[in-house]
Amino acid sequence: ATASIKFNVSELQELAEQWQSDPLLEVVNSLNANSSDANSGALAGNRMFYDNDYMVHRGPGYITTVKMFSTRTQNTECTNSQNPFGFHLSDGTVYTYLQGDEYEDTAAAWDWNLISGITTDYAATPLNCATANWTGVEAFVGGVSNGQVGTAVMRYTNPYTGSLSWQKTWFFLENDVQFVMVAALNSTTGAPLYSVLDQKRHVGAVYADGSILDSSCNFTSASSLWHGDVGYSFEPTLVGASGLSVEIGEKSGSWQTIGISNQPNITVDLFVAYLIHSPISAPIAYAVYPATSSYQAFEDKKTRSQLRTICNDAHISAIIDDSSAIAMVVFWDPLGGTVTIPGKSQLDAPVSIASNGNSAIIYQYSTGNVTVSDPSQLLTKLQVTLGVGLGKKPPHWGWEFVNTLTFDLPTSGSAGSSVSKLLSN
Repeated sequence: ATASIKFNVSELQELAEQWQSDPLLEVVNSLNANSSDANSGALAGNRMFYDNDYMVHRGPGYITTVKMFSTRTQNTECTNSQNPFGFHLSDGTVYTYLQGDEYEDTAAAWDWNLISGITTDYAATPLNCATANWTGVEAFVGGVSNGQVGTAVMRYTNPYTGSLSWQKTWFFLENDVQFVMVAALNSTTGAPLYSVLDQKRHVGAVYADGSILDSSCNFTSASSLWHGDVGYSFEPTLVGASGLSVEIGEKSGSWQTIGISNQPNITVDLFVAYLIHSPISAPIAYAVYPATSSYQAFEDKKTRSQLRTICNDAHISAIIDDSSAIAMVVFWDPLGGTVTIPGKSQLDAPVSIASNGNSAIIYQYSTGNVTVSDPSQLLTKLQVTLGVGLGKKPPHWGWEFVNTLTFDLPTSGSAGSSVSKLLSN
């Protein structure tokens, strides 16, 4: 059912040869190279497609994508009764590919209210062709990227019902670690509120809190989950009040209900996992470890993690990865804000980061590089002020205790893209 959307590398090669284009030939050779995983071409890094509200992060053996929508883009389309249930397909949808077939030919059996990665008031929005297509309500949607790491951000209001809103941040860090924050949650429907971790093919063992699950299960609290070489960490210091639901087993569906395919009904063994928000307003956060080849590899990596949550509320989302000395901050308010990041040890100076506008910021301690963007695509200038307190300063700081950077932000067709500056020393 998905064969018609596969990429034809031979046609690209023919085009590259006709144009005598070395860059295109390089792409063809990269894609034609032998690969045992989904990351064809062995690319690594992060890219924000700011015109499309779409982020892609690629690492050794995996690809993760985040699809969002805003006042500048639309969520989906339904034409000739094809894709009638697609309302949630851009609600911060996250797909993680390791082998490449995790989601292939599964859509007919999906629960379309549990699209991978979304936060949703379950089944509170009618799914049909007439009401599937919408332009987003919120402008503050996008991300910041320095090419290696990045942050995707989405402020969401349900464009159909107006009854659900939230703010969500996806941090893509070095060493193949991801971190997700959900805050400013509000729902007036009375429906249960879920944040979906994944809905994909069930392959191999499922571990929850170190035990293998043989069937579907609900947890009032859980510290970890692993399946299909992707692990999730829910330590109490990283997560608000929430439960965890895991569904394992065969689910059936008809291709004719979602399109015009005449293929027969399918039955797919699916893995579905989601967090249950309770109370609804409580912010949550969790870490994701893709391409962990075994449960033990996931546990080992989780144990070595040096992530610190700095802030997760309606105004600021902030984290620091002490292992790579990278801080990531999102200021949600139009006038920006200030956040202070305590030192890694008592000897290290705290660092404050302030912005005079809504923005997403990456600060690399080791290089002094500061990368910023305005996801709303409305600002033309941004002032970022960094300060250090008493203690050992990060590299690239001189005698000064305050460093102010003024950024001319891209406009027109480049609005929403990232710009960088180095701290002076």
